[in-house]
Amino acid sequence: MSIVVKTADETVNNSAALQDDDVLLFAIAANEKWQFEGTLVVQSAITADFKMQMAGPASSVGAVAVQAGLETDTVQYNYAAALTTDIMVATGANQNIVRFWGAIANGANAGNVTLKWAQNTAEVSNTVVLAGSYIKYQQQT
Repeated sequence: MSIVVKTADETVNNSAALQDDDVLLFAIAANEKWQFEGTLVVQSAITADFKMQMAGPASSVGAVAVQAGLETDTVQYNYAAALTTDIMVATGANQNIVRFWGAIANGANAGNVTLKWAQNTAEVSNTVVLAGSYIKYQQQT
């Protein structure tokens, strides 16, 4: 199993356009199958919230599940979706933990499996994925 850990915070401000995370990605070759899991520590304003998706190379298929909870209460959000489906996570003003896991079966195109994220509602405030957030991944045989 391999792991990639963010060593610096990454910020989006006033943008609901999904962008590739600078660090949380891994390469896969054609016709490979992989599983992955990770944890994000997210800070975002209540109105902006947070959205994410996992994206793979063209013609890949797979799914991702997400579980998130607010730091200040016990509310939990659970989602499951196909790759490249936007998953919105409601946030509080404090740190939020977002756990995700999934699998991908690649087609004929090598490329990266990438975490994409943004504000769910564009707002002039910072949405930050904090250092220490990570993704673990391993090839299925």
